Amino acid sequence: MKYINYFKTICIHKWYVFIECYKQGIIWQGIIHDLSKFSPAEFIASSYYYFGDRSDGVINAGIIEKYQESWLHHKGHNKHHWEYWVDWDSNTGEYILTHIPLRYMEEMYADMVGASKAYNKKDFDCGEPFKYFTEKCNGWVMDSENKKWLKDKLEELSKTK
Repeated sequence: MKYINYFKTICIHKWYVFIECYKQGIIWQGIIHDLSKFSPAEFIASSYYYFGDRSDGVINAGIIEKYQESWLHHKGHNKHHWEYWVDWDSNTGEYILTHIPLRYMEEMYADMVGASKAYNKKDFDCGEPFKYFTEKCNGWVMDSENKKWLKDKLEELSKTK
């Protein structure tokens, strides 16, 4: 049952992201958004973790490791995640940032708004994605122009009703 419920959750998320991608004029990206979530590399561990195989409030360490592997797979296969565009120079110890093309920034925006609509449902507020970005995304390592674009776009949405 947990796999079916997780499958439904992915589909609901994808639907809301598709709607937002459609508004951005990136319909194909809306269709293929997060397809890797259905791959065995992501689906099995994520669905298991999604329902939290807990015993006395503790998550099994092996499950966390599998979930981390699935999350690494996801970020490495989906260009709408900022992590896809960041590398690490082991010689200098510095990040190497690649400018994210506009279509993937638009999908990132659609993902944030669509996810907020999917998970907040009737409680969705246009200010929630901007609030999430300002409060939870401080550690995002992105090209400054990309970060400003996303912040401005989310802030603009927050001012709508």
